[in-house]
Amino acid sequence: LAVCACEMPSAETSGDEGKDQTSEQEEKSISILAVGNSFSVDAMQYLYGILKDVGYDEIVLGNLYISGCVLETHASRFTDNSASYKYYINTEGEWTSTESYRPLDALKSHDWDFVTLQQGSSKSGLEDTFDPYLNTLTEIIKGNCPQANLVWHMTWAYQADCTLNAFNNYDNNQQTMYDAILDVVKKKILLNPDFITIVPNG
Repeated sequence: LAVCACEMPSAETSGDEGKDQTSEQEEKSISILAVGNSFSVDAMQYLYGILKDVGYDEIVLGNLYISGCVLETHASRFTDNSASYKYYINTEGEWTSTESYRPLDALKSHDWDFVTLQQGSSKSGLEDTFDPYLNTLTEIIKGNCPQANLVWHMTWAYQADCTLNAFNNYDNNQQTMYDAILDVVKKKILLNPDFITIVPNG
């Protein structure tokens, strides 16, 4: 998610002597909630330190995790507010986690600046797996976090010698999978006004 930091408000101050401490503090604060799986865990592992290095003082990172989770499952669990997530949180540079967490509790636990969404890797390049689940998720998130900006976490293609059955969806070819992911993101995310940016992670 280092790319995302480049898209966010700058942590630098203008140096104006008249600037009050409140506005200065706002510029140095950031909060990001990910809705994902192990790919979001990987993407956020070092994000706290990256954000510290670029000048943020107050950082809140959250991650709603279900192993291998796809949009369809996220949409169902959010709709039911199912206590089925592992919720990771990081406010001091160390990750802690809570089992059996409800997604709406996470959404309401903080005034999130950014919420990231992703498709499960196995279906990340399959266009017909996005509807209507993506819309369901975005509507729930906007309803509970109207101040949050939505960001798409574009996950990476499998390595060339991957042996996962899901790789069959892409003829067991890394370039085919990568091209499919790009194609879906162009159609489903770039044209979607709910998302402010894409994190092309890899």
